[in-house]
Amino acid sequence: MPRKRRKYKPEYCDEIIELSASGMHFCEIAGKWRIAEETLNEWAREIPEFSEAKAIAKTVAKAYWLGELKDVAKGGDFQVGRAPALIFKLKACYGLRDKDPNVTKISTETPQGDTVFNFETIPDSDYEPPTLDEPK
Repeated sequence: MPRKRRKYKPEYCDEIIELSASGMHFCEIAGKWRIAEETLNEWAREIPEFSEAKAIAKTVAKAYWLGELKDVAKGGDFQVGRAPALIFKLKACYGLRDKDPNVTKISTETPQGDTVFNFETIPDSDYEPPTLDEPK
């Protein structure tokens, strides 16, 4: 027997942001709420407040996963295969690209001679693409 469609409630705006803070993706949130992911998308199209909450939730979840990747890059919580899995998650769910113009890669060496990479995000408004005349 088909289930009744869940009705939207204003408190879902806060709840979707809260759940995203732990890295949950929209499909996971829909599963937790026992609704179709498309229902979340419909609410976002029809209800401006939920659309804004969904956009904030996506940013919050992306920040969570970038923080996890940053911890791995700093040498914390090392597990074989974790860094590639985090990178895949960021690419698949949040559109991270290998050559993102808004991310600068900075490498440094530790006293032990290891190379460590740090990533700095540049806001779109501050990003100026390099000109062809600049040396690389």
